[in-house]
Amino acid sequence: MVEEKKLPNLDEFVELSAFADAEIGTAAAKTINEAMEQVMDKIGEIFSPETHILLLIDKDTHELYVKLAQGKNEDKLRGLKIPKGEGLAGWVVENGKSECVEETKKVSRLSKSIGKLTEYDITSTMGIPLEVTDKIIGVFQLLNKTNGEAYSADEMNIMQTIVEYAAMAIEKLYYLS
Repeated sequence: MVEEKKLPNLDEFVELSAFADAEIGTAAAKTINEAMEQVMDKIGEIFSPETHILLLIDKDTHELYVKLAQGKNEDKLRGLKIPKGEGLAGWVVENGKSECVEETKKVSRLSKSIGKLTEYDITSTMGIPLEVTDKIIGVFQLLNKTNGEAYSADEMNIMQTIVEYAAMAIEKLYYLS
């Protein structure tokens, strides 16, 4: 007897389609900045954050700084420096793993710097390390969903996969240029 395979539901197909589209665009990028901007655009489409940022580690000071920002008050965030180890992004770098915070009020170690600049309360956030050639070079962070819901562990897993593909695109572009 042949076992029936369960097909993904419509939401899962849409999610898989968006994911595939993001990866195809990233793979076609010609520069690292272009690849990261495409990743940021797709993150915005898939996760609907109020604000999302890419923080990179400064090679000299080891501080994180906001390289790219999209969403509320993005202009104020670009270039923001966060001291080593501070906030969710600092924790992600130090621990080398992703973190999803469903209720920020319950976590005292989160940085207030980003919240002050975005001029709104951050209620839910997620941070994913960007690792290239076995070294963490930055963090993608999402702040609040536009629908007010909290980020979930499932969303964090999807985000991790997107960031892994972004890292592969960076490596490819770095070594080919």
